[in-house]
Amino acid sequence: MRCIALAMILTGSVVADQVLMDFDFTQQPPGWTMTGTSPWTFPGHAHCDLASWGGSDWAELFSDSITVPDGVEHLLIEIPMTIEMLTMNGYTTAWIRCYVNGSSQSLLSISSSAPSYSYSDTLVADVYVSPGDMVSFWFRGAGMGDPVEYGYGSTVWDMYHFTVTAFTSDLEPSTWARMKACIF
Repeated sequence: MRCIALAMILTGSVVADQVLMDFDFTQQPPGWTMTGTSPWTFPGHAHCDLASWGGSDWAELFSDSITVPDGVEHLLIEIPMTIEMLTMNGYTTAWIRCYVNGSSQSLLSISSSAPSYSYSDTLVADVYVSPGDMVSFWFRGAGMGDPVEYGYGSTVWDMYHFTVTAFTSDLEPSTWARMKACIF
């Protein structure tokens, strides 16, 4: 009987997965802000189209902040995206940073001066957090061309979804084995 009570207490204290942010980017998410020489657009997804001949073109997107709920130890960030970069005497970048209480952690950092670069994947990142932490996200794309040689830099970036899920560490398998042994 004590083992059943222990099992109920332990399983009751485990926080279930909780989606904290979930955006399909059909519109600019509420509370998010933009800056840069070219704006992000939302034609069914987040779209950034940057191109510069002999100068620079850039766009930034800032999320609002979320507070980490009690019992949460990790955030799982998932972002399916494509990035196409072209250069000729130029340079391109795509960055995603996660800020936890003002300290930043890189989730994506692509910089290229190659004539052509493509990225098509779902970014999946695990960020360690504590209850009460303030978390936000920063997205920055840029295309720069050499002004002397009239170079070219282009970044076309599409993000199709943005999900942040909160979860705790799993119980140790040996803990579950002990609980099952008491119950069965």
